[in-house]
Amino acid sequence: MALPENPNIFANNPLDRASYRRTDKGWIEEQLANPASLFVPFRRLPKRDWEPFVLPEAVPSQGKDIGWMPASLIPELAGTGCLVFLGINKRGKALFAADVSETKDAENHPALKGQGAFEDLRGLAMAGEITPTELAIMAQAKSMIDWHSRHGFCSVCGAKSEMAEAGYKRQCPSCKAEHFPRT
Repeated sequence: MALPENPNIFANNPLDRASYRRTDKGWIEEQLANPASLFVPFRRLPKRDWEPFVLPEAVPSQGKDIGWMPASLIPELAGTGCLVFLGINKRGKALFAADVSETKDAENHPALKGQGAFEDLRGLAMAGEITPTELAIMAQAKSMIDWHSRHGFCSVCGAKSEMAEAGYKRQCPSCKAEHFPRT
């Protein structure tokens, strides 16, 4: 029996987060190379919050869709920026989120130009333009990318920390401290 939908629209994440796969670098690399895997680009402009890439309405008044892109575009759009494994959807596809803020004018990059726009997640939620399940996935993605942007240094020794476990841990190469996001 399915649980009733949570009235908090950001708490209805349907993904299998597959936490046991996060430490398997080989599996993560296979998923990134898999043509079926998808990612959503996120960007952050100065003095603004993180924004996912969103596709316009296909049919008027039927809502917008998250701009899932083939994972093969990650190196081109995100380079070596933050990349987080979100989980596996009900069709068995691995989903990722990537920070494309370093890509100059990402919205007009040839891979994205004319397909959609980066939009404020809270505004999309308030307007009811995205389904609650997609909003929950985007909330997870946004929180993880934001955590990495704010916690780049070890809180124990101050050295630059490194991302680990497909984005769910930061590790200090200097003092070996491990850091995890608050949940």
